[in-house]
Amino acid sequence: MEAWGVNSNDDIYKRNVDGSGSWTQLPGKLKHVSASGNGYIWGVNSNDDIYKCKKPCTGGWEQVPGKLKQIDGGYDYVYGVNSNNDIFTLPVDGSGSWRQIPSKLKHVTASGTHSIFGTAPDDSIWRCKKPCIGEWERIDGGLMQCDATINGLFGVNSANNIWRSALGR
Repeated sequence: MEAWGVNSNDDIYKRNVDGSGSWTQLPGKLKHVSASGNGYIWGVNSNDDIYKCKKPCTGGWEQVPGKLKQIDGGYDYVYGVNSNNDIFTLPVDGSGSWRQIPSKLKHVTASGTHSIFGTAPDDSIWRCKKPCIGEWERIDGGLMQCDATINGLFGVNSANNIWRSALGR
């Protein structure tokens, strides 16, 4: 299993999640990258173009139709938001067509076990049970960005402090 990231120059890197080895740079440029739990790495570049790469990804990026400013891969679906803060989802293998989910978010995370989470333009936090059809529930607090895991929700607030919350289903 690997951790993925990008630097301020949009260079793409991966490393073993256990911290062994060193960071390996991959070909391409992305402003955001996400490792789904099921076979694909997803990313968006500075033009909001969308790319996927089948695991084990060595840099063979395939462009996917659409425009998103941020993307996050879950187990069954990938979720993203565009420059208008509209939310979209697609099967994680890239098949089918993008489906819009009602509401507005500036950042979305699909890594939660039973829910997706997101932050709105006003930093409010929202949760929607999978498969999300737009039935959003407000969560107390405020975050600029968040990421869900099976162990909880992590995020950064407007003071750049890191927060963790153990969340129920």
